[in-house]
Amino acid sequence: RQPDVKAIITRIQKGEFKGADYVLFGVISSIDFTDALSPLQGTTSATRQYGLQLLADFSLINTKTYEIKAAFSAQGEGNDTKILSNRGDIAPPNRSKVMKETSMSLAQDVYQQLAGQLGYTDANLSRGVRRGQPMPMQPAGEPVRQARPEQVIILK
Repeated sequence: RQPDVKAIITRIQKGEFKGADYVLFGVISSIDFTDALSPLQGTTSATRQYGLQLLADFSLINTKTYEIKAAFSAQGEGNDTKILSNRGDIAPPNRSKVMKETSMSLAQDVYQQLAGQLGYTDANLSRGVRRGQPMPMQPAGEPVRQARPEQVIILK
């Protein structure tokens, strides 16, 4: 059982987030692991694709007024693909890579959702999420959504 907004407000009232102006609270609404083996046509090789998709619902709560200033859903995803030379090969997926990619893409989506709802125009606010690269903004102050680059595997 996951806590709800009332439980977080109770924790704020008890002083658990002393000194904070806002608390960002999230609940996982969907988590989906995938693990698929796909033969490569015309070969004895195959690919193993391991992935994680996570969807969470967030609320940004003002610690003084208990008002919900923003509410949104954000998603993150990560994957690892291995090429197996023989269909009987064993190649464990890199779970830490998948978790890291998922958490990074979730954090980026959370930032974009917050920036869009609250109207933040300071591109430097995303520095921690974007590894030092400022997020491009539209003239209206909304973040420019960029397509994620696709992973390309060249087989010879």
